[in-house]
Amino acid sequence: MPFLFWLDLALLGLCALVGTSLLFTTLAAGTRWGLGARFAAFAALVAAWAVTGLSLKFSLWLGSGAARLWLELGVLLFGLLAPAALAVAAGCTQERRRVPDLAVLAGILAMAALAVPIFRHRIVTLPLMAGDGTTRFSFYPAAFAAGVIPVVFLVWSLVLLLRQGRKSREPGMVAGVLVLLAGMTAGVLLRAPFPLVPLGNALAICLLGYTAMRRQLLEPVKASADALRERARRLELIAGIGQRATAILQLDELLHQAIFLIRKEFSYFNVSIFLADRAELVLRASAARPELENRVRLAIGREGISGQVAQTGEPLLVPDVDRSPHYLRLSHGVLTRSELAVPIKLGGQVIGVLDAQSAQLAAFAPIDLFTLQTIADQLAIAIENARLYAETRRRAERLAVVNRVAAAAGAPGIFVVEHAADVMRGGRSRPILEQRLLDRGVRVREVVRIPVHRVQQRQARLARFFDRQGLV
Repeated sequence: MPFLFWLDLALLGLCALVGTSLLFTTLAAGTRWGLGARFAAFAALVAAWAVTGLSLKFSLWLGSGAARLWLELGVLLFGLLAPAALAVAAGCTQERRRVPDLAVLAGILAMAALAVPIFRHRIVTLPLMAGDGTTRFSFYPAAFAAGVIPVVFLVWSLVLLLRQGRKSREPGMVAGVLVLLAGMTAGVLLRAPFPLVPLGNALAICLLGYTAMRRQLLEPVKASADALRERARRLELIAGIGQRATAILQLDELLHQAIFLIRKEFSYFNVSIFLADRAELVLRASAARPELENRVRLAIGREGISGQVAQTGEPLLVPDVDRSPHYLRLSHGVLTRSELAVPIKLGGQVIGVLDAQSAQLAAFAPIDLFTLQTIADQLAIAIENARLYAETRRRAERLAVVNRVAAAAGAPGIFVVEHAADVMRGGRSRPILEQRLLDRGVRVREVVRIPVHRVQQRQARLARFFDRQGLV
């Protein structure tokens, strides 16, 4: 047999082998109605078309079998390749697919309608084996009108692929569709004396298969690696924020420094911190509206997304605040479209809420929830440290006041000493001691000796009095 016969067989066998391999590989990788499922359908059509081409070739070679049936079936499958290519292109672009998907469905229905004239022998003539080993057949006039459909779908596929930006454009996908279009035009419409259609289909399935497999198998791995790197970067930033925040012992300074660092490092539109005060949440720090600090109060469980989080103790991610029944707009000057709130817990009890807002819909991802919750856990410790520091400082100042007041024995103008020796130590006279007290700014009317235990009793009574009055 001539060389072109064996070349045609080899190209058809290559299409069948590659198409079947890619079909099973795609199915094994798991498919949803995305690029994987669309390419699996395209690979199945290429493999089926190649099998019908091989059957036609052997039928003509052996002179037996339904050669015309294999040809007509091959023509139908070849026509379905164009809508399948459009489906793959739409899946690759990841844009709105409603119109292309409807067009694909319309193309399948059109080819199904063409099946009737095809199998009634009104599209192609009886196939013959030429002397050079190629398969020859002719088209009826109706076939040229029907041939416009595949061309339109392939051109549409190119338009979808070329509309993407340079960074997201897939050169392999564009080249595959171009080769498929060129093979169809040259091999079918021009009827070139060379197996251009099998050659074009073989190149197209290889190019499209490479792109689809890379998108389906390699890109998820790359995306996972990128996600791990982003997680590590955020953990590093979180550690830095926690380290700087826990070093601040003044509560107001701590809260404002925290929202400043969070907004700076993660580019959130607005960051706020609410602290629990009995049955309410008080806005203590806000990056976008600082004038509302200590003025806004939310009823826990009844007002706002933060109020809901404070009641449940669970984070809440709202991709569209307009659809949330819990959202409460605090200011009309700030356009919030999405919101993420996480509880600040200490010992299982909610002591506040860390809230982040964005002017974009669905701006927050699970990684943002992980980030804010980790920061909130660190803030809980920092807030408690600041409160303990403030309480310790208040106690120290209160005891200092108590001691100063106790020095007057509870009576104005009287200075109390604990030992008589303090009055006359070293032979010092009362006037000398009074003069030294005056030098220290103490108004002295009388220096009195009081036993130590009585002074301690008066100090204790004064301490209880300050506790009841809330004085420092």
